[in-house]
Amino acid sequence: MEKQISLVVAGSDVIKDMSISEGSTVQQVLENAELQGYKLSRKGGEPLAPDTDLFQESTNFEKLYASPGDVSVGAGGSTPLPFFDSNNNIRIVGIRHLSKPIIINDDYLYKKETKLLKTEKACPYWQESGWGKNGRFYRGYYKTLYGKWEGIVKENFFNSYSFFIFYLPAKVKDSSHGVCFKYKGDGIYSIHFSEKPRNLSEGIIAVEMLIAEAIK
Repeated sequence: MEKQISLVVAGSDVIKDMSISEGSTVQQVLENAELQGYKLSRKGGEPLAPDTDLFQESTNFEKLYASPGDVSVGAGGSTPLPFFDSNNNIRIVGIRHLSKPIIINDDYLYKKETKLLKTEKACPYWQESGWGKNGRFYRGYYKTLYGKWEGIVKENFFNSYSFFIFYLPAKVKDSSHGVCFKYKGDGIYSIHFSEKPRNLSEGIIAVEMLIAEAIK
């Protein structure tokens, strides 16, 4: 018996579709996906323990997020892992890339490119995804398999944030998640969460998952 899951790789436009069987652990899945040094989370939650039985923990066709750990990755060996591991019975079914977006209005493009210097510490998800900071405001794109949409995040007091998105897709507005978005005028929607994000990266991931779940 197998389950199909998808790993969304933070800081890239890559989604890896995996086939797992009973007893497949988080560590084994990440190793087979060539994501050594990464951690895996469900719906923006706390990272799963490496020895977690992912077959029991996940649902079929669930989307999980792989984000860099506290150490740099990719500096070690260069030998790729096989697509099939006979011991763990974990396979990479396919690798997908995010589609290019349709730009609605050039006036709302964020033109300033953010350049990052790689260090021994991995960048947080918001930086890896290309978001830039100007004072108390962050600007970038919420990225999904179905495209990307520009957003703004305002940093408030006490480590809280207000999230906004430009030109919300019609499918999202008409979905059960539509109530999470309130129109503010000029093509901008504010975003409300059932649970307050603990940090900027978690909020961005939550919005991306809301959009993806509404459109798929």
